[in-house]
Amino acid sequence: MRRIILCIVLFLGCVSVKAQQRDYLSIRDSLKSVNTKNWIGALNDLDTFSFSKNIHLYYTDLGMAYYSLFEFPRDSAYLFQAVSNFQRALYHITMHDEAIQYMAMAYGLLGHCDEAKRFINLYKKIHPQSNIERVVPVNSICIQRNTVFLEVLGTAGLYSLNYEKLIRSEYKIKHAARIGFSYFDIHALDLASATVPLSYSILFPIAKRNHYLEIALGLEFSRSHYYSLDYTANYISNSFRLGYRYQKKMGGAFYNLGWTPSYLVYIDKRMDEVFYYGPLYAWAGFGVGYTFK
Repeated sequence: MRRIILCIVLFLGCVSVKAQQRDYLSIRDSLKSVNTKNWIGALNDLDTFSFSKNIHLYYTDLGMAYYSLFEFPRDSAYLFQAVSNFQRALYHITMHDEAIQYMAMAYGLLGHCDEAKRFINLYKKIHPQSNIERVVPVNSICIQRNTVFLEVLGTAGLYSLNYEKLIRSEYKIKHAARIGFSYFDIHALDLASATVPLSYSILFPIAKRNHYLEIALGLEFSRSHYYSLDYTANYISNSFRLGYRYQKKMGGAFYNLGWTPSYLVYIDKRMDEVFYYGPLYAWAGFGVGYTFK
């Protein structure tokens, strides 16, 4: 009886080892014959633990399937799925050229300049004569992320000097954060005031490249002294911006124009720092500046 049990165990072990030695290449062509969505479904249904050979090609194919879905409806979530699978492919074969090439392309479409450059350089180590830059135009990917500009009127009231950082770029939509400073002392206005505006902007491409619809929310912190009343008050205001922006990916001249209404919240020392709310101010402004790396 013991011999029979031992034989059964050995037989099952041999079958298991044989199953684990399957080569993904043996079924690869049959899977590629279906449309993209069915291809993804078929690949995800496979038991990856059953393959011991060319598993990197499995993850490369799954990444390519998600990459091809990005073309319509231009959903960046598919690109992130593609990147995740290409990374798995490179875990198994660290210098797999096909996965590296598509990683560069995916990061390029996502606007991740540094990662795109890194995989372009890896690909050129494998293929020194490659013209991969034609497929992944790195110069158009490498967005200049820093801007300094002067805003006249706008969120700070009269003017402000500002620094803005592009903090996120996914496909064509961009996100930017800004901080600024304004100070004036005008006795004719009976006022001296310092203001620090902060804002977060989302930029949507419109018409041709370099032209954007800008939507922003912000806060402004101000401290003002009134000469005739001889007292100092602190202010906080909530602001909104809706406007147009011109800004090149590769840097250079920058300008914007927008409607910038704000809603004041007063903190008045004479009122024991009790909050009370001021009116909504309809305002506007324009800015000119320069974008650099």
